Amino acid sequence: MSEKLKKGQRLRLFYAELAKETPPGSLNESRNLMAQVMNRIESSYALDDPEPMTIPELPDWRNAEYGKGGAYIPLINGAIHINANGAAGFYDSYKKHYAFTLRSASGADFVPKIDYIYSLEAAQARCKTSMAATSAKVKENVEKPIPTDPSEMSLKKISWLDRIARFLKLK
Repeated sequence: MSEKLKKGQRLRLFYAELAKETPPGSLNESRNLMAQVMNRIESSYALDDPEPMTIPELPDWRNAEYGKGGAYIPLINGAIHINANGAAGFYDSYKKHYAFTLRSASGADFVPKIDYIYSLEAAQARCKTSMAATSAKVKENVEKPIPTDPSEMSLKKISWLDRIARFLKLK
């Protein structure tokens, strides 16, 4: 078993390990690479941490577009800025600088958008839209008739939304 490290130590190790990896060639490759390396670090050095660090998925209401085809991923103490080509910068809000930058597969350096401002209002609107879409999906599943004859019951896997909808319908 590996020794337990504090979050700051794990973050520095994350940057060091990320620098050793093959550079990403796209936004998705960049985020996925970060998530894999972070998971590897956290599973080795933060086993008993109740809140291990993660890299949020790209389709998340908190994230925003960063330049053309890039992504802004807000974090607790900063943000990840990813260019469309996969180059990325890890911004430290406390120190007001990029703690680490990652080149793209083409060798391009990360290019920060100097005038970028994250909009909390836009994020809240995305959250409401996301919640409305989930509610609509649950409602759609609740309105489906529940078969009572075993011959009508499907043998396929039932999604968690279907299970919730069926549970709510039975109450």
